[in-house]
Amino acid sequence: LDATSVQIALKSCLAIVLYLTIALQLDWKTSYGMILCVVLQTPALGVTFKKGIQYVAATLSGALAGLALIALFAHDRGVFILVAALLVTFSTYRQQMSRNSYAWLIFSVTFILVSFFSTNAFDYSFQIALMRASTICLAAVIVFLVHGILWPIHAGKKFERQLHGFVEGCRSLLSLMNQALAGGEHDPDALKKAGTAQVNALAALRGTLEAAAIDTERFRQNHAGYEGLVDQLHNLLLAI
Repeated sequence: LDATSVQIALKSCLAIVLYLTIALQLDWKTSYGMILCVVLQTPALGVTFKKGIQYVAATLSGALAGLALIALFAHDRGVFILVAALLVTFSTYRQQMSRNSYAWLIFSVTFILVSFFSTNAFDYSFQIALMRASTICLAAVIVFLVHGILWPIHAGKKFERQLHGFVEGCRSLLSLMNQALAGGEHDPDALKKAGTAQVNALAALRGTLEAAAIDTERFRQNHAGYEGLVDQLHNLLLAI
């Protein structure tokens, strides 16, 4: 068994049990919060925290946007549909262009849930918005508690492992390049796969560094220096 995978699975299970225990006592709808507990099962605390903040912020803003749409245009079905379509179109565009594309996705989902699931009975729209917002906030607090305080996995160690793997990959890629330049036997497909793997590894390294800057103190303090290191590794890969 992989220790990290087991730990993530157990933390997600614990978060779901805690959430259900509280939500059922309050007689709240449990599906929204359970979905969040599953979605936030990431391999590092920094990723979980960033993703959770985006989920909560997008849920609250999407619920408010749905209520505003109902309050302003519920009396005119044509205008209601037009404004809703424009808002979803804008949100979908921002998903492609923004660094916070996940937040825009959750915004669209929440906006649609609040504004369209109650179109036949607008009196229930506020209840839907309140239930989704409250359950999501409760689930996020529980997930942050489990992942961040009770059982944290910091991204700094993962960055160091990925860094070591990237350097080893560069060494292997350089060896393949030297064989090709020396006129020896070489496999073009292997060379292409090795280069692609290094490009993907560099992208993963940048993502882990961003998470480590959230959950690991020394990475937070020396973030600029680590970014410079990754840039140098990028130049090394280009040189190879």
